[in-house]
Amino acid sequence: MIMKNIFRILSLTILGLVLLGCENEYEPAYEITPNGAFLRFDEPLLPVIDFTAIESSSFTNVLEDPSGSVASFEMFVSLSKPDSTYDTVSLAVITSFPHNLSISADDVVAAYAAGLDNSTLDLAGFDAGDQLNIISTATRNDGAEFTSADFTGDLTNPGMRQAFDFTVFFSCPFSVDDAVSNTYSLVFDGFPAAIPGEDVTNIEAIAGPGENQVTFVNLFRHPGMYDIIVTVDPETGVATVDQQTAFDTGELVGIAVGSDFGLATHDGSGFFFSCTGFVTLDLTARVAAGSFGSDTYQLQRN
Repeated sequence: MIMKNIFRILSLTILGLVLLGCENEYEPAYEITPNGAFLRFDEPLLPVIDFTAIESSSFTNVLEDPSGSVASFEMFVSLSKPDSTYDTVSLAVITSFPHNLSISADDVVAAYAAGLDNSTLDLAGFDAGDQLNIISTATRNDGAEFTSADFTGDLTNPGMRQAFDFTVFFSCPFSVDDAVSNTYSLVFDGFPAAIPGEDVTNIEAIAGPGENQVTFVNLFRHPGMYDIIVTVDPETGVATVDQQTAFDTGELVGIAVGSDFGLATHDGSGFFFSCTGFVTLDLTARVAAGSFGSDTYQLQRN
């Protein structure tokens, strides 16, 4: 009996040592993925500097570091005009979060003065409709660097409010007459909603049906002829698209959708700058079965 108990104790001891040894030597078959270095804006974007108040207006928002893993965030800027684009220079280096971000025309002038020996840019060098193209690099606490090229598709969705890659516009007062002075080209189709092979370089824009509204005639060139009405704030250029039928998913099976979900609606917002004829809209596509999410669409007046 004593020998049996000794044997049992010895067996349990050996088993415990074996299990302990296995636990100490265990290594996962995969590496634990560390937190990335994703920065986002606290509020939805209103990336506009009021050109009529260029000395005092600025784009503001709060930069957030959701994972708490970012050591520094460097933002770069390039000034883009209808006929030229300036070199890219460093705009700011941010090392603490959350951060109250503010970008003004004076900040851009200072960035070019510091980044280019021969810069002559001053406030008089800006025009309504100019764009500030912002790209950024985040450095994680371990030194790893991230740019917008490291994002997955979900992180680029406008609803994520990513802060790496965006554009700030110098707004101009909106004029319906200017807005409809020529046809438009659909230069970026995020869904895509247009039928491949159809001409999207000669889209008619007409005034109305209401005040400060523009109608793009059959914007996505579908046989059902679905017009898109855009309402614009005349002071800021902020554009709104109320929910309205936009395209037929049955025309896009095997192209943008896997099945025929029937007619799709669009709703959302963006900017319409009549002085340069540039329109950018973030629109959500919806069908009876649900939503396809938000995509960006851009038009340029011809």
